Amino acid sequence: MLAGGVILERREQSRAFSRGLIGAGWAALYTTAYAMYALPAAQIISNPFAGSVLLLAVGAGMIAHSLRYRTQALTALAYFTAFAALAVTPSTPFAVASLIPLAGSLLYFAWRFEWYSSGLFGLAATYGACISRGSSNAPVYATTSLLAIYWLLFESFDILRSRRGSQAAGLTWMFPMNAIAFLGLAYQTWFIHAPQELWQIAALSALLFFASAMLRILFRPANADVGAGDPFECIRRGTYQAPLTISAVLALLAILGRVTGFWTNIAIAVEAEILFLAGVRFRSTFLRVLARLGYFVSLADLCVSFLQNTIPVSILGLSVRNWIPSAIVYVVLFYLNRVIWRAAIGFSFAATAVVSLICVSEFAPRHASLGLFAFALAMFEFGLRKKAADIRIQSYLVAAAAIMWTLRAGQFVPYASIELWALPAAAALACWLFSARTLIARAHGIGQERIAALNNFFGACGSGFTLLTLWMISPGTPVAATWTGFALLLFAIDSLFKLNVFAWIAAGVLGAAYVRLLGVNFRAWDSQIPVENWLIALFVIACLYWFWHAFRKASDIQKQTFAPLFAWLAAFAAVCLLNLGVPRFTS
Repeated sequence: MLAGGVILERREQSRAFSRGLIGAGWAALYTTAYAMYALPAAQIISNPFAGSVLLLAVGAGMIAHSLRYRTQALTALAYFTAFAALAVTPSTPFAVASLIPLAGSLLYFAWRFEWYSSGLFGLAATYGACISRGSSNAPVYATTSLLAIYWLLFESFDILRSRRGSQAAGLTWMFPMNAIAFLGLAYQTWFIHAPQELWQIAALSALLFFASAMLRILFRPANADVGAGDPFECIRRGTYQAPLTISAVLALLAILGRVTGFWTNIAIAVEAEILFLAGVRFRSTFLRVLARLGYFVSLADLCVSFLQNTIPVSILGLSVRNWIPSAIVYVVLFYLNRVIWRAAIGFSFAATAVVSLICVSEFAPRHASLGLFAFALAMFEFGLRKKAADIRIQSYLVAAAAIMWTLRAGQFVPYASIELWALPAAAALACWLFSARTLIARAHGIGQERIAALNNFFGACGSGFTLLTLWMISPGTPVAATWTGFALLLFAIDSLFKLNVFAWIAAGVLGAAYVRLLGVNFRAWDSQIPVENWLIALFVIACLYWFWHAFRKASDIQKQTFAPLFAWLAAFAAVCLLNLGVPRFTS
């Protein structure tokens, strides 16, 4: 039938009949070859290798003959018989290895004649024949190598068609089906034979998909770069986003499966940093978004380690908590990204938060605020010199956190030892340093209004901590006098450097001294020490009159308006003093 069909096909009037003979002849030949090996009643060949070769030879003949007609359906049918022949024969190395040239030839013809749906059929047939054989006793690396070759064949086909710009129906499924089949079979193989080493197949797969992504970048057409917002369009055009995402996820799984301790966080951070640098190099928003997701996962793992906070490790002879080394790596990477690569300000904010967390966690409560103040001052100086507004804002936030931490951690009692009053004293010094540094910040591009606001805030905080320190150091009654002396010092600074804000801070400090005089000194008036009581009261009253005079003569209208208040306060204090002291002298 086959020979007669070939002969009759040459005649125009019998061409339809001849093709029927050809099809019947090939079908009969295939059935006979199958029966000679697979059917017990007609079995002639018992050797599995010989049976596989015979069936494959018949299939190859059908394929070669079908190519004469340049018909996709006919060639696909011929290939189907060849794949079916390998699927029904026993599992031998020859049968398994024969899938490689068979699939490769199908992809070649699909590429040459643009039969893209045949490429998708070849993918399903190859993996289907592989799945139909079930698990084998072959070494795990041999099976993985074979699956990697299958994956490489169809991945190369998808890369080449994307370079050509082909977007035929069905090609969208080429990459996801190939990835799912390869990863699923590889995972099943390793899970059965080497469940403790699953990280190895994850790492190997990550390298394969990373190589695919790089090749897609290298061989991409000019119109293949699409945004990361439409993943289906990326897959349809065959761009690099999908394989790179899979590679990143697989690398993450390999890290989690292999690396332990704080090295896990460091490895994830390094992976995310590589993605970020690649995004900067190739100007890819998608890569930078993928890197941020990696940073988020890594920081989430860091937070878990921080909450556990139980396992110490030794770094350069210092015993620190197990999350500190990875936290330091984050700080370095985030600041480098922000300063060198001009990344988003979120990097510097995250790094600052981590440094603050380290200070609070690793330092003693009384020392943590000092560390925060030192860090805030360093950031403020850097932000001024580099004109980085986000760094300056972070320095303000860290300084505010240091102030609150000082109030939380301090033990504020009168007649305190140096170990106790040193904390508010150091906080006061830090606030005054901040205030002094802002005085020359105008040269670094900070506006006058912002400088005034900073002076108001840090000057008020510094004054508050100074008053608190003096209260802890001084004995009970002289506190009002020391506070008044501090107010005079602030007023002198205002007069010397023409700093209007210090005059108002001095007025506030003097007001606190006045309240102290009335509420403590006058209420606990001790007739046994009249000289000390009178001198303190007269000193405060004299300073009130001095402030009244200075504010009344000032050119500032607000100061002139505020000046009479000092005189009224001084007069009221004088009346109270006479009421307390004069009867005792007369008696």
